[in-house]
Amino acid sequence: MSVEREQSDQEDETSSTESITLPAKKVRLMCRYRAGWADEFPWSSTAAGNEFVAECSLCQKVISIANGGRSDLLHHAKTESHMEAVYAVDAAKTSEHFAKTNSATSVQQQVRSQLKTCYITKDYIGTVTE
Repeated sequence: MSVEREQSDQEDETSSTESITLPAKKVRLMCRYRAGWADEFPWSSTAAGNEFVAECSLCQKVISIANGGRSDLLHHAKTESHMEAVYAVDAAKTSEHFAKTNSATSVQQQVRSQLKTCYITKDYIGTVTE
C-alpha cells in the first residue's frame, strides 16, 4: 500500500505543477526624447541613433531617459557637475563680453588718436601756409 500511496502522491505533484502557469512578464514602456524638451533644457539633445538617451552639451554626459524621461533631465540639471558646467559657461560668456568691450574701446581710442593727429597736422599746416 505504501508503494501505491507514493505513486499517487507523485501523480498529484506532477498534475499540480502542470496546472500552475507563470504570469506573463509585464511589458515596460520606455520614454523617448521629445523635441519639446530642447526648449526647456537647451543643453540637452538626443543621442545619435538612440532615442532613449539624451546628451548634455555642457557636461558632455550621456543621460538615460528610458525610465524617467523628463524627470531624469531635471535630476541631471541639479547635479553638482552640471551646475559647475553651467557656472563655467556663464563665466566664459561674461569674460568674452568684457574682452569684446575692451577691444572695441581700444579701436575707438586708436581712431580718436588718429583723428587728433589729423586735426593737429591740419592746424599746423594751416598756420604755416598763412
